[in-house]
Amino acid sequence: MQKKINKSLAGIILASGDSKRMKSAIPKQYLSIDNKSLLEINIEKFLSLSFLSVLVVVVNKNHTNYYNEIKNKYKNIFFIQGGKSRQYSAYNALKFLQKLSIEYVMIHDSARPYVSEKLIVNLFKKIIKYKTAVVPVIKIRDSIKLCNKNIIIENINREKLYLSQTPQFFNYKLLFEIYLHNVKKLNIFTDDAQIFSRSNYNIYTIPGESENIKITTKKEWNKNKMLKNNFIVKVGQGFDTHKLVRGKSITLFGIKIPHKYSLHGHSDADVGVHAIIDALLGSCSLGDIGKHFPNTEKKYKDINSLVMLNKTYEILKNYKSYISHIDCTLVGETPKISKYTDKMSLKIAKTLKLKKENVSIKATTTEGLGFTGRQEGISCYCVATIKQES
Repeated sequence: MQKKINKSLAGIILASGDSKRMKSAIPKQYLSIDNKSLLEINIEKFLSLSFLSVLVVVVNKNHTNYYNEIKNKYKNIFFIQGGKSRQYSAYNALKFLQKLSIEYVMIHDSARPYVSEKLIVNLFKKIIKYKTAVVPVIKIRDSIKLCNKNIIIENINREKLYLSQTPQFFNYKLLFEIYLHNVKKLNIFTDDAQIFSRSNYNIYTIPGESENIKITTKKEWNKNKMLKNNFIVKVGQGFDTHKLVRGKSITLFGIKIPHKYSLHGHSDADVGVHAIIDALLGSCSLGDIGKHFPNTEKKYKDINSLVMLNKTYEILKNYKSYISHIDCTLVGETPKISKYTDKMSLKIAKTLKLKKENVSIKATTTEGLGFTGRQEGISCYCVATIKQES
């Protein structure tokens, strides 16, 4: 694909709705699936696209408690304020993009967390081909009735009826021009394709995906949770130990602690992270840390163990496995880690994209018994709980 094309697509995620139909205390875009909000799921999906150059997220100014953490987490995207309705929020985003050199734009509802990369790629290929607008649609399978006061007054031919989905792709300049011509009546429209249809340009379609559902009501959310409960819960156990040698600091769970000892190993010898890696790999029956990160390879010499942990996270993702909880017990007489455990939990949670409360780190001693009691080394046990799609 040409470099010029790769730099011409902007993404817009609309996440400023107040979820009135949802009747939920938490706005639906911030509801969580496997420890990630619907908004974050979409953000990460879009950021993984090699052909996307700009991502704009439209948020509600009254939702700062929900989006501030997300905003701080993703520094390479733009967050802007939404408008009084969905279409005015999209208009705000299109205006924001004026200052950038954009050829095409895709607009997506944050309440659709299951859109696939395959569908997005197909839409992008088609907008490059057709140049105007491309929308994913689903054929209506049910019979359609026109009713008035609970009485059927007409049977509608469903042959040419489709449901539209997002993301919808457009020529940016054409769409923005059409928005400008209709700016005083945007509230009468329900999606961007409907606004684009006010022009004489063609809107092309491709088959959408039945899985690409939009979560609008609490009933749909509960149904979605039931459908997504098709998981197997698995548990993995990890263990690692390293020898203590004279040094200046010890790295445990990604945190460097000043100390008269260091841990000896091929990598940075972070015994805590190594135990977590073993537990995660074990939960999916994928072997151990030595199989994936052998100490015979130079590239792992003195490597930061958090890098290996992040790679382990990606390995689990490929096996459709999602981490639910990490529980670690460090065994050793020294160092005392009580004042570091919060930082450690936060570091591990950030690496594994978990909430901090889903990472437990604690320590104990062997009351002077054994090699840990004699301060010859430190050990760590870890139990990892995951959910894997069945």
